[in-house]
Amino acid sequence: MATDFTVFSRAYMKSDPLDCDVKMLTAHIRNIVSAEVNTMVPIPWENVRLVKAVAVITEVVDNVGNWEIDLELNAAGGTEMMSISITKNSAVGALFEATTTTESACQNLSAAIATRDAINIESDGAATPTGAANIFFYFEPELDTV
Repeated sequence: MATDFTVFSRAYMKSDPLDCDVKMLTAHIRNIVSAEVNTMVPIPWENVRLVKAVAVITEVVDNVGNWEIDLELNAAGGTEMMSISITKNSAVGALFEATTTTESACQNLSAAIATRDAINIESDGAATPTGAANIFFYFEPELDTV
């Protein structure tokens, strides 16, 4: 007698227009070099938009220069979505909110669309880099317009 096995696996979770929950991703970034460092963060949902990003300092930032973090669509050098400027000598627990640079780059993000399925974190450190931050990304479902 043959046995039928069904295996369930999900590569990503779909977002539904009726699903009004805010979704969140986090990334830990270190201010380790004065040169540009790029880190990709995949988006695990479909049909979402990035509405807010916040950096919380977890290690004191050096006192030589500001630390710039740019959030780019899908690749290093991609369209800038948001930017976070962390001031020099920032203490642990300090919070910095991103400012939106290109609204259209923050919309229609989806794990199913290869050109809109990730956020690149571009970290530009200071001359004598120290410091680290947790970055929190907040997403909302993209509403269908008919």
